[in-house]
Amino acid sequence: MFRLATEPLSIAESMKTASDAFTRIDFLASLAALSLLIMITAGMTRAEPARTAACHNNLRQLGLALLSYADDNAGTFPPRGLNPAWPERLRPYYKQLAILTCPSDGPNPRSLPVNPTNAADSAPRSYILNGWDDYFAAGGLPFTTPFPESAIAEPAQTILFGEKVEESSHFWFDYAQSDDFSDLEMGRHHRSGNSVPSGASNYSFADGSVRLLKWGAALYPVNLWNVVPEWRTNGVGF
Repeated sequence: MFRLATEPLSIAESMKTASDAFTRIDFLASLAALSLLIMITAGMTRAEPARTAACHNNLRQLGLALLSYADDNAGTFPPRGLNPAWPERLRPYYKQLAILTCPSDGPNPRSLPVNPTNAADSAPRSYILNGWDDYFAAGGLPFTTPFPESAIAEPAQTILFGEKVEESSHFWFDYAQSDDFSDLEMGRHHRSGNSVPSGASNYSFADGSVRLLKWGAALYPVNLWNVVPEWRTNGVGF
């Protein structure tokens, strides 16, 4: 039976037509949302290498600043202390406070406002300096003694700076103090979702290089934070 175009639809037919229309609109909206999500995800994927590279450059500048400081201070690194701490002591060599933060870190990584006149020490900071506590412990020296660059026997395999977790305000990483392991961010870049352990982090080395190491590779099988041979080979296992 044919229906004239002017004949009204039945109630059931009207509901079916409305349902079909809603389904099509809903499908198109879902498709558009999915396309947008794919575009955003792709943009984030492309952005991470750029952020990793920027962090790499930050650590290169900090590493070179530390080595330049040693050249000007009888071959020693900044002594441990909070007035000022190493960010302020090294500031004449790196100058821009922006390099203290990794673009892949949180919006306001913690530091320690030890002195309002030392802007660098209070600035947001993503990086942590080697505390060399194995050297001081092995030699029975106070931690406030300036660390000599000459004590580094393997510059290409010894870390100067690493990345710290956003919530940590520590300036130095100490291997002997086990609580300091919670300060290290070993998977800031290229992490697989929220899974741990995964990803990698940037590290500045005593030869002036910077390398991206997978989670845990800075501590095992060789502990690259230490300079005393027996401490280096007793790496932390995961």
